[in-house]
Amino acid sequence: MFETVHVEVSLDRSDLDALVFLKTVLARFHGEPVVLADRGPWYDWPLNDFDLPCRSRRETWGERSLVEAWFFVFKYRTMLFLARLPYPSSWQSADRWAKAFATFHNALR
Repeated sequence: MFETVHVEVSLDRSDLDALVFLKTVLARFHGEPVVLADRGPWYDWPLNDFDLPCRSRRETWGERSLVEAWFFVFKYRTMLFLARLPYPSSWQSADRWAKAFATFHNALR
């Protein structure tokens, strides 16, 4: 039932990064999905000022906790393999690793 739909590594957290991420994710869905966002200010502009084909809900706990639980496992696994990643790695390399992790995680569910 739950799967990682999209993961992306960015150099920083900005409104534009959030908009590009949301448009990429929403392109995969039909209808009007619900976006659960935390209280990060980088979501304000994309969710409030654009006519995105979704409803949004700002949560810190509740269903949003499922996202945070996934990131807990992701961060833990990243720390285990950190010594094996070449240093300094490019953000593109980190992005490929994150996408591979999400694919593998989905395959195991």
